[in-house]
Amino acid sequence: MVEQHERETAVAAYPSLHAALAHATKQYLLEVMQLAQGSPRRAARIAGISRGHFHKLLAKHAGSRRKPAAGNAEWQALGAKHGP
Repeated sequence: MVEQHERETAVAAYPSLHAALAHATKQYLLEVMQLAQGSPRRAARIAGISRGHFHKLLAKHAGSRRKPAAGNAEWQALGAKHGP
């Protein structure tokens, strides 16, 4: 009985596939942005996707549509995309 309760608790605490994929995607975007030194154009090239698709992913997963000042920690943390 206790074992079943522990399993149910662990399952309830485990993220859904959607949540896990969103987290992994955001982490990937942040890492590739670091490699590209904050340039979405270079990051898209590294990721092997179009710049437009990369910008859509950033908007969806990082949530920012503006570029903070160069070297700003927000840019590093969020992977905010350049303006159009």
